[in-house]
Amino acid sequence: MWERALQSLIVALAASKLSEIWACTIGYYASHYSMRAFGHLYGYFALYRRRLLIELTPFGNRYKCDAISGLPGGSREHRSYWTVIKRLPPFVNDDLFSDNDEQAAKSDAAHRGVASYADHLNRFVAFESGDKNWMRRVLSQLAYTALAREASVELPDTGDFPQLDAVLTVAYLRIYRFREHLDQLLGRPGHFWHRHRMPGWCTELDPFPPRQSRGVPFGD
Repeated sequence: MWERALQSLIVALAASKLSEIWACTIGYYASHYSMRAFGHLYGYFALYRRRLLIELTPFGNRYKCDAISGLPGGSREHRSYWTVIKRLPPFVNDDLFSDNDEQAAKSDAAHRGVASYADHLNRFVAFESGDKNWMRRVLSQLAYTALAREASVELPDTGDFPQLDAVLTVAYLRIYRFREHLDQLLGRPGHFWHRHRMPGWCTELDPFPPRQSRGVPFGD
């Protein structure tokens, strides 16, 4: 958990060069993973599938495992870790540690919720990469490869994790399909869709190559 927290912080810093909003979302996990690390250190573990928060306590030469509560909100393992840590003597009076109530305006969870779900997410910015030629090349390769696989697309399989190629392939095809589907529904794009079907912030990357027909692979 400590390493997850540290890497999330570094990824958030990297993302901040592109989007402050998405960096806020990633940065939340830097805090959350550190809170989980504190939780595990003190013997608290959230069992997501069982909807339980358990506590391990020394018991002779072993540990005793007790279920101390259900997860807040039915399945909110996030708040569980924050809440139990806030109740411990080293942290109860420390403002740095909170119970992370997402209904409270001043909370990490609420801030993450606004970053992830609020309607301000149309504040897109031009993609600035250290190597736009590289980004253009890999995006083009993903586009053509995904379209060629469309007739026999396979979903990511956790049995063969990680399958980043499958994740990116299905994501690209769903994006491409949405664009095609709306084109077909509208018939004529109109001013609004004409403006947004090729967003200005990614025009230089040219992410939507034309194709012959659905399911027909491109040539070399």
